[in-house]
Amino acid sequence: MTTLTSRQRQILDFMREHATIRYPSRREIARALGLSPTTVQQHLDALKQKHAIPDTAQLDGIAEESNPEYKQD
Repeated sequence: MTTLTSRQRQILDFMREHATIRYPSRREIARALGLSPTTVQQHLDALKQKHAIPDTAQLDGIAEESNPEYKQD
């Protein structure tokens, strides 16, 4: 089980809450969270590397896997 940083969890939560047909772009995430797009990309890259997944679309479910007590509303 891999733990997430608070920022990684914040980014994943935002992506999940705002996903409709597609996930929000890193620029959209950055704007909403008060970060730079580069910072968001660094966190997304770290998440993908930690979980050995090739693309951002496969990040769905990471929050639940990393914390069994995590619940999506």
